[in-house]
Order: sequence, then C-alpha cells, then structure tokens
Amino acid sequence: MTDLITPPPGIPVIPEASDTPARDLLSRVPLLSSLDKEQLSALADACVTRDVRAGDAVFRQGDPGDALYIVESGTVEAVLDEGSASERVITSFVPGDVFGEMALITGQRRSATVRARSDARLLTLAKTHFDRAMAADSSLGLKLSQSLSRRLVDANEQMSRHRTRICTLVPVGDAATTARLLIRLMLGLRMQLKRRAVVVVLGVEPPAELGLPPRGDRLDVDAEPIPAATAAGRFVCVRPELLATYTDAAIAARLDTLRQLHHQVIVWTTADIALRRRAALHRATTTVVLGAGAGVVNDVLRTAEAVTELGAPVRLAITEETVNRAAALPAGAFAPIWLAGSGVDRLARVVMGTSVGVALSGGAAQGLAHLGVLEALLEANVPIDMIAGTSGGALYGSMIASGLSAEAAQARVISQTARNLMDKADLTLPRYGIIRGRRIERMIRDAIGDITFDQMKIPFRAVATDLENGDEVVLSQGPVYRAVRASISIPGIFEPVRIDGRLLVDGAVVTPLPVRPARAMGADFVIAVHVPAPGRVSDERKRAAGKKLDEQHNLISTIFRSYAFAGDVLAQQASLEADVCIRPDVALFGWRDYKSAVDIIHAGRRAGQESIEQIKQQLPVSASAD
Repeated sequence: MTDLITPPPGIPVIPEASDTPARDLLSRVPLLSSLDKEQLSALADACVTRDVRAGDAVFRQGDPGDALYIVESGTVEAVLDEGSASERVITSFVPGDVFGEMALITGQRRSATVRARSDARLLTLAKTHFDRAMAADSSLGLKLSQSLSRRLVDANEQMSRHRTRICTLVPVGDAATTARLLIRLMLGLRMQLKRRAVVVVLGVEPPAELGLPPRGDRLDVDAEPIPAATAAGRFVCVRPELLATYTDAAIAARLDTLRQLHHQVIVWTTADIALRRRAALHRATTTVVLGAGAGVVNDVLRTAEAVTELGAPVRLAITEETVNRAAALPAGAFAPIWLAGSGVDRLARVVMGTSVGVALSGGAAQGLAHLGVLEALLEANVPIDMIAGTSGGALYGSMIASGLSAEAAQARVISQTARNLMDKADLTLPRYGIIRGRRIERMIRDAIGDITFDQMKIPFRAVATDLENGDEVVLSQGPVYRAVRASISIPGIFEPVRIDGRLLVDGAVVTPLPVRPARAMGADFVIAVHVPAPGRVSDERKRAAGKKLDEQHNLISTIFRSYAFAGDVLAQQASLEADVCIRPDVALFGWRDYKSAVDIIHAGRRAGQESIEQIKQQLPVSASAD
C-alpha cells in the first residue's frame, strides 16, 4: 500500500491534501490543470465562498459570464428556458464538479440558467480576479490555451463517462445483515460499473463479515480488496480511536481523491459521526439509511430524519422483516427501497445516480398501450426504479408497481374490459360529473388490492389536479386505489375525489405526461410514454383494420376528445424533458375501444421493443435489471 500519511511514532499527524482547500479544488478544474502550485495559489486567494438556497439561481440564461463555480456541497442543475412551457433540466452538478469556467476565457453570456436543487455551497472565482492574474503572469495564458486544446479533444469522451459519486451509508439494526447487504450492494455496483467501488469505514468498528485486518488503519487513497469478498470492491478503514486525529478538511480531501480514482465511494458510518463530521462529508451526493432486523423501523425513521441535515437526498433501504408490510409506514415517511428480489440492484442505481424512472401519460382505452410498453422494457431487462403516472398511466402503472407481472396485469385488464366498460359506470345526477365512479373505484381496488404507496414493490406516484386552484398534486401517501381513482377523474365525466381536504380531478388537466414528477422522485434517467390524442386516420387504413369509417360522437366522447387534444400540447412539451420518449401508434383505436385491448397492448409492446436499442445506448450504465 502506498503510504501517503506517515505519522511520527506514537503521534498521528493530520494531513492536508494541499495548502488550501480552494487550491485543491482548482487543481481539478480541467481548464486549470496545467497550472503550477504558485499560480493555483494566486487564483485560490481570489476565490470566495457563496451559499445558495434550494431553488435560488446562481445565474440566469443571458447573464454576463463573469465567474467560474465549483460545487463544494449540495447539488445544482442547469436549466434551459426557465419558467417557460419548454423549460427542461439539461444536466446537474454535484460536489467537486465545475461549471461556468469558459466564462473566464470568452466572457460570453450564460447559455443556460443554473439553480440550486438543494442548499449548496459554491467556490467562486470572478473573471476580474482571473484577468488580473493573467496580467501579472504572462505564462498563464499559454498554459491555459494548452489545457483548452486538450479539453476540446477529450470533450466527447468526458461527456460519456459516468460521474463519480460519494454516498453516505448509515446502517441501523442487525449488524451482520447490514454488512451482508453492503457486500451485495458492492457486487451490484461492480456488475453495473464494470469496476470495483470502494467503501470507507469511518469511525466505526468494521463489520466482522468484511474480514478486515485488525490493524493498518489509515485514511489512504490506495484502497485494498475486501478480504471477505475481493470481487465486491476495495476498502479504506479508520477505526474510532483514529478518527479524532483527522480534521474534516483532511477527510474531505481524501474522499475527493478516492472519488477521482474510483467510480463510486461509499462511506459506512453512524448517523452521529455523519452529523458531527458533516463538513467532511459535504461532498456526498446521497445518504442512504440501511435498515435490517425486526422492530427497528422507528430507529430507521429517526435516523433518516436526523441525517436530512447533511443536505444530500435521503433514501431508506430496508429488509422485509424491518417493518410489517401489511401496514403502511407512517404518513410522510421516506419512500423505501425494499431489499428483496432486485431491490439491492435498485439501491445500487440510486447510489450511482443512474436510477431509471418511467413517466406514463393518460389515454383511456388507448392507454392500455402502457402495459405493452412496460412489458417490452421488462423483457429487455431495462431497469424500472420508479413510476409516475397520470390518469390511465396511473392505473396501468400502479399495477406493475404493485408487483404484478406484465402478463398478470394484462390478464386482469382484459378480463375487466371484456364487455363495454360503460357497464361499470354508475350514472348520477350531474353536479360535478355524470359518473359517480364507485364501481370504477372497486375495479381499481380489485386490480391492485388495498396496498399503500409505501408497500409498492416499485416506488410509485399518481398525479392529480386540485380543482380549486389548478395545482398539480403528486399523491404519495395512503391507499393507492384512491389516488388512482382521483388521477383518472376526467372533469365533467367522473365526480372528483376528495383527499386530504383537496378536491381532485384528472392529473392530465395540468400534467398530461409526468416527467417532472418522475424527476422529483429521484429518477436520473426518464423514459416517457406518451399516448397521443386521437388523430386523423385515412379511410383506407380504417378499412384494412375493420374499423368504422365515421365515428359517432356523444357527450362523453366530445368531452374526452376535446380534453385530450388540449392536453396533447402540454404532453409534447413535457416529452422534451425526458431522456427517451416512446409514442405507441394507437390512432386506429378510440377512447372507449376496450374490446381491442389485446391489439392496443400489442401496439405498445411493439413501440417499446423499437425503443430498446435507443434506451440502452443512452443509459449511463448497462441496462440490466437482474
């Protein structure tokens, strides 16, 4: 092992990665990589720290390019056309990342808005200070031009590389089980990254299951293989008695170096240490509370509440026995990742920042295509880590998220819709709608059961609209069937649903394609499925398919088609924010054509299959859900 930290006999020394943290960060900026220590120090002296609250802009599209920024903590995102209907997030920056650096050379106006996704701390180098340094040192310009040339040559390769990350992992409950889960997680990371990650055991006794040696503790960048599972990854260990000898700056510097050398760093520690050493862990992009063992759910929830102070997004990963899945977690609890089946692989993608979300639009009978698309994705082993659905997408997406196989979900839908679905319409005197919706609600309940959101096999959200003020309402608590019933409540047709004091109607009124709700769930890669509004179809195509040439419209079809056409414009705009958008060809089918369920599902399956190659090319890791 390379000894980068050599304390005098009996007295450990606290090392620093460089003269100042600012210089250390600047040395990792590609544009400044060729500068010597003195030049970097001169620039570091001119840097200032800037704190930005979540939601606030660092700068806006069109602003003068007047500074370089490095993320010290938190997460920021670059946005095009902020505040407009076509707004979309194009990338995000995590601790250690740099943005705005080309402004130092060109001074051009900003091409995008950058805003804080969470509270963030940035290191800022103003162009005015940079220009003074250039004037004082004639060799600086030559070195910068050399770095810029290399950067342009390597641009495409750099864009395709996976972004390295740090995850703080806090175990709660049975030590042996959490250690075994850690090894499984490391193996999952190895399979998806095609290289070993590194775990830093910080301030705690290492689990016996890892088989770490009793000595040799040091916060070193030359990590060694985990003895109990060499294929899983590497380790660095700092036991409790040595933790106090390291400053937060030294820990942060070493973690940053490990982050540069490995595709993933996991810091294994307690909530107490994480909170006391938050300055050392400020580069972590995710915090995961790992719960295992019976009767520890309250401890898991308390720990999750506490570590939110670290500033990084918090996720729960818990085993079956940690909480009784016959009952929901308390309202407002963090949506858990269940560590059964493929749950550990899902956790690995969350840790890496490569989780995949699916956003499903509405569509009534045409929305049956969602089941075909989902079947195609699952058959191709495309991972589905979360689902957000609007209207019909909420109904069909909830079935898959509840744990039903694609085949079972399709069989239930086909059996329920074998006859005219209007048989399930309980008509009422119009006040809010002409259909009361109780029979439809029972049908939904029969399809997915009394399951709650926290019990879903795949994290799920249903989108509705507040009838009082037009707000988007993303439903995430309570019985799923009630949320789905609200999400499909087409105004004027179905009576609204009251949930938590809000009168809710169909989510497609304001969010016909829930790409943003999927992003808000934590999806790094979003696959949108947009079932287009009914369109014009030639008479020749209708004849070939055995369809009527002239469809007779009634009150309900008029309301539905008008509503669908309006929502289609919003859905087209939302689709621009997705990484991939699948559009099944269901133009031949009508909004109530449930008798053609098999053909509609097949059309969705065909569209999904045609998109697999594009999805696998764009996914940041190997598209594998096994």
